[in-house]
Amino acid sequence: MKKRVIGVIVILALLTSLMVTATAVDGAARQRAGAPLRQSAGSVPSSWAAAEVERAKELNLVPASLQSNYRAAITRAEFCLMI
Repeated sequence: MKKRVIGVIVILALLTSLMVTATAVDGAARQRAGAPLRQSAGSVPSSWAAAEVERAKELNLVPASLQSNYRAAITRAEFCLMI
């Protein structure tokens, strides 16, 4: 019985990770195609940072590729684009 429960938990974990990966791939493909991304909580900056983010965008400090999800982690290479 324990093996069956553990097996079900492992399968659910694997299916969940596949769904998250598929969603991320879909978003990246939409962005490359120029299609608008779905509006989500991370697609707008936090209220405390909104003014600074808008100012950075006006000064062209934030590349267009990074303007869609403000709460996602960025890579070192993406950070270097903003310097």
